[in-house]
Amino acid sequence: LKDAHSSGRNLIIERLPADVKLVRSWAGHPFCMVQELDSSFDAVLMIGYHASAGSEANSLAHTLSLDAAEIRLNGARASEFLIHALAAATVGVPVAFVSGDAGLMEEIRITDPAIHRCAVKSGSGQSTVTMTPAGARDAIRAGVTAALKGVKKITPLPLAAPFALEIAYGDPNLATRHQHYPGAWHIGNRTIRMETGDYMDVLRMLNYVT
Repeated sequence: LKDAHSSGRNLIIERLPADVKLVRSWAGHPFCMVQELDSSFDAVLMIGYHASAGSEANSLAHTLSLDAAEIRLNGARASEFLIHALAAATVGVPVAFVSGDAGLMEEIRITDPAIHRCAVKSGSGQSTVTMTPAGARDAIRAGVTAALKGVKKITPLPLAAPFALEIAYGDPNLATRHQHYPGAWHIGNRTIRMETGDYMDVLRMLNYVT
């Protein structure tokens, strides 16, 4: 289990079953929110994910940090779901279930309709329309149960190389600084770009410049 929000020290470990191993805080690993994932796992379950930076679907929409105004991968806006689902694909593991806001659920439906989804809230400006915690828990439990029953039918997302990564910053000074990351270059007053045939290069760059 990876605690993957903010400080990475949010989950109350005393409430977890005895056989669970919890990854807390951040090691700087390129896999970031799926740190310690390898091919021994059957699937990834993503709980409490949200829309990407630049989206209007969630008042807390962001991608990896608040520095990035928008991140695009091969021209498409990249969410934390997409970035880490592709990370999982590098070790042959599919994402079976995601819960979060309705905007992200629509992105996932378009990306891969086989992934089970559970929308627990929707956004409108700086407001949210949300389920209660009890209702959300029940919906997530039912969704995870259904996803795991059909997990053998779900495949990893395709890794369609080459990859073109673009990061637009709110502060143009960050683009000026991060253009010096190896393989990156400045394409506008606040945007940098990198192209590669290896998705691990994408993850490494995101780890250092967001």
